[in-house]
Amino acid sequence: MYSDFRFQPYLNLINIEHFRVALSRFRFSAHRLEVETGRWHKPVAVPFNERKCRTCLNCLEDEIHFLLECPLYHELRKTYIKPYYWKRLNMPKFIKLIKTENKIEIRNVSMFVMKSFEIRKPLYFD
Repeated sequence: MYSDFRFQPYLNLINIEHFRVALSRFRFSAHRLEVETGRWHKPVAVPFNERKCRTCLNCLEDEIHFLLECPLYHELRKTYIKPYYWKRLNMPKFIKLIKTENKIEIRNVSMFVMKSFEIRKPLYFD
């Protein structure tokens, strides 16, 4: 949806490996958001519209919700992501943020993703 098949500039812009890996996992959907983990349930996957955020309970937990909406990460979002992206959010803004080649913005997004994954882990998986 927001990437083409070429070398992505963020790979050179983020020089701290664990931040780069976190953003790569996020972009490739190799993460543990409900939108992905719901498809792993056996014997039958959780229907797409039932893959809800455990914090909000009524929202689909997808990448947009995680990055720009979920109140669990609001303080981190205020620190790392410009309000332009999360106030009055929409899909074009989300895509613009994910595809940005601005070094500061993409590093901040990667830090947000990494730190948000760290917040989620003990709440949902330990």
